[in-house]
Amino acid sequence: MKFHKEITSKEYPVYDENKAGYIYDKRKVGYRKLSLMKQENIRVALANPKIELITIKNAIRQECGYCFKFVCLNCLLSKKQEHNGCSNNVKNMLRIKTKKEFAKRHKKWCKQIGLWKKEWK
Repeated sequence: MKFHKEITSKEYPVYDENKAGYIYDKRKVGYRKLSLMKQENIRVALANPKIELITIKNAIRQECGYCFKFVCLNCLLSKKQEHNGCSNNVKNMLRIKTKKEFAKRHKKWCKQIGLWKKEWK
C-alpha cells in the first residue's frame, strides 16, 4: 500500500478534501482515483499506531472524488448502496470506538461500494 501525501496537509494528515479538490480541478485526476487514494490513505493510517482513530474519523467525514463529480442523489456510490448514501455509513463509522472495529467496518464498506483492492488488508 502507498500513502498519498499529495492529498494530505499538516492539519489533516490522512486526507484533506481541499487539497484533493484542488488536485481534481487542476491536474484532472479522476474522481475514482481520488476516492481510491483516500481509502488507501485510511488503510495505511489504520495500520500506523501513531495515528489516532479520531484523525482517521476526520478523514472519513470529508468528501471524496465521487462527491466532487456527483450530487449525492446521482452518485454512483449511493446507487451501489441501494440509495442509503454514504452519509449513513459514515455516521455509523463515526460511532466506532476501536481501530480494529473501524478497520473491519471500513473494509466491508469499501467492498460494498467497489473501492477495495485485493492487496489491502
